[in-house]
Amino acid sequence: MWKLVVVGTVVGVFLLGILGFGQPEPATSFTVSDLQLISTASKPDWSDRWTGPVEAATILAWFHDHGFPALMPDLNGDGVVDELDTIELADLFGKGVMRTTTPLGTTDARLVRGLAEYVADKYPGEFELKIYDRGFPMEFNREFPIDFAPDAIPGIELTLAEVEPNFRAYAEELTSAEGVIIGIERNERLNYYFAGRSFLFEKTAQGNEGIDLAWGKEDPWTPGIQGQVLETEGKQTDAWYILYQGEWVKVEFMLALSPIVERDKDTGEHGPCPEGAIGYDVSTTTTDYGDVRVEECVTRDGDIDTYTYTVTNISFEKDGCGICYFSVMNLDGFTTVDQSGPGTWLINPFHPAGWEWLAPVGSCGIQPGESAVFSFSVLGPTYDVPVKGFVSHCPRVRMLFSPGDDNTDDVIVNALEREWAVYSVRTTGPSDTPPDDHGGCPDLTIRIDRSSCNCEWTPRQEYVCTVDVYATVTNIGDQPATHFYCALDSSVGGDQVLVGLLDPGASKSLHFQFIYEVQGGTVAQPTPACPLNFTVTADSKHFIRECDESNNTDTSSVCCR
Repeated sequence: MWKLVVVGTVVGVFLLGILGFGQPEPATSFTVSDLQLISTASKPDWSDRWTGPVEAATILAWFHDHGFPALMPDLNGDGVVDELDTIELADLFGKGVMRTTTPLGTTDARLVRGLAEYVADKYPGEFELKIYDRGFPMEFNREFPIDFAPDAIPGIELTLAEVEPNFRAYAEELTSAEGVIIGIERNERLNYYFAGRSFLFEKTAQGNEGIDLAWGKEDPWTPGIQGQVLETEGKQTDAWYILYQGEWVKVEFMLALSPIVERDKDTGEHGPCPEGAIGYDVSTTTTDYGDVRVEECVTRDGDIDTYTYTVTNISFEKDGCGICYFSVMNLDGFTTVDQSGPGTWLINPFHPAGWEWLAPVGSCGIQPGESAVFSFSVLGPTYDVPVKGFVSHCPRVRMLFSPGDDNTDDVIVNALEREWAVYSVRTTGPSDTPPDDHGGCPDLTIRIDRSSCNCEWTPRQEYVCTVDVYATVTNIGDQPATHFYCALDSSVGGDQVLVGLLDPGASKSLHFQFIYEVQGGTVAQPTPACPLNFTVTADSKHFIRECDESNNTDTSSVCCR
């Protein structure tokens, strides 16, 4: 009941282009998924002074669902871990080290110490707690008989940021999958706390930053006791301010809880489906960056069907990193009951085009030799049929800022600078009709018609060869093939051609061409490759699930003298 559904994340906007085989549209916002909303009215002895414990428990509940399960045990003993346990954890914080029930209440120092000690006990040496408040060390030293230092609390690193709270830091911490809490002034000693949830990439019409925050205020429009989302704005002048209840209030404090040990992958072996599984598929796909294996298992529990995918990176690598994106198409628009992914990967659970997962900014994803498990559940009964999956490498991503109108460094420009190559991988997924009702399949073949190679000196005294290859691709299946690539590959270069639609029985003529500079030999007579062997491939990116995947290539050679 307390789950907040993500609709407009960076991931979702990005996949709108991929699954439609068009160009990705620029993202307009970033939203943290599945952030619980619990209220300061959750227990009769709580009040609005409980925002510190409430938001601390909120970010720990998110980490529990994203690779750190020990952060949220079954505190109420009902056999499940859910929002009721988040409430119990907040209660323990408030009546314990955060001291919410005392006359003073939860200060910034007590919030930090309570959160840090709890995390350090559960995952020693695996987290950093960053504090944006230059005056915090003095507050910490005033309240506790220990000096503030990076190792003041054993098992966790405390880092004092060099800047005060600001929108740029808020945005960067959220995109790095970190738990963010901000505090606005309640009185001289106490702050009112919110958990960071989202932000817009472009400024509002008034020139402010659009953000929203998890708010502990009870939502009177929702059955039961639930917190709200504070949809608000921020602006940077002498400090960072947010609009709260009609007034611009200074952000006095911000913290970011950050994992420093990745827990989003493993190197263990994953066996076959358990006995009684209703579906199983395993396939290996070759991409430009290496091989990827996807093992899928479908289990049924009552009217819920769960699809679990073990993605193994066999040899997929680019720029020293592995796989940072995985998605599965939603053929029939199923509503997602549940969705989970590895570690702190970001999830977009309810995008109608497909289920998707994105590694946080800065991650190297699933490296060669490693695996990760992804799953989602839908209402059954379903049928396990061929569908498209997608993987991508880890993009070069950075937040780009430029000075705003008031010369503050707070305007995001091209918020995510990406160079992503997305590849289709073979797998299966849910459908509401049996496989036999999907009407056959396309089947692509390709043949080389002719080829040529011409070498000559350029005006810049470079000896280059131009290779031309003409081929024909034919769909010998009984279903159309839509939007696929055909490619020419050789040891010295290649080319690819996009084919939009190929009906059953239809053919299309293709022209491949590439130019390469000849190396070796002498200055007067360099030595081109001769013969130059090359291969043409239909459906080179494996977008099409074909009747026969073994008849997609043709090989020939040409002499480049």
